[in-house]
Amino acid sequence: MFLLQKVMNLPCRSRQDSGLVNFVVCQLCALISAFWFRLFLHPSKTSPFVRHVVATVLGLYFATFCFGWYALHFLLQSGLTYGIMILTGVEHMHKYCLVVALSYLSLCQITRVYVFDYGMYSADFTGPMMVITQKITSLALSRILPHLPHRDRRHAGCQSGELLPKPFTSPTRQTHTAGLTLSRQALQQHI
Repeated sequence: MFLLQKVMNLPCRSRQDSGLVNFVVCQLCALISAFWFRLFLHPSKTSPFVRHVVATVLGLYFATFCFGWYALHFLLQSGLTYGIMILTGVEHMHKYCLVVALSYLSLCQITRVYVFDYGMYSADFTGPMMVITQKITSLALSRILPHLPHRDRRHAGCQSGELLPKPFTSPTRQTHTAGLTLSRQALQQHI
């Protein structure tokens, strides 16, 4: 910790240099903590709960180190959408999560650009929020897929009764086409 404070007090020419130093120091510390995590918190030695708690605390610390108090937006967006996943029904959960996550991301982006624009570089916390939005909506969709009726899971380009679209047949792709045909037949036998 003392080393981090020493590195952070290095004179930087601009705020952009300071943000880049924060990012590089955070990446190096994450790499070192990954080795530490693997050696001292090996799955055979510790419980999954302890590993999750340590990973969460380290992640929050690194996010706060890189983005300051803007990292609270990560927690707020995740908390809102996880709450929606718990409280709403499975049939509409993915829609609500997508709307809330994208709305919150858009709100943060608009306020960052138009309200908090100080005319200088600041760490853009909306980039990681975009990744969080993708992961949250992917999680919501993965929770709903097993509950969909079989007919809704078919590919849009398939005819009725087929699970895979018909492959394009050309002389150069005969081997690939034969493999897809076998795959289609195998899937139809299991259904």
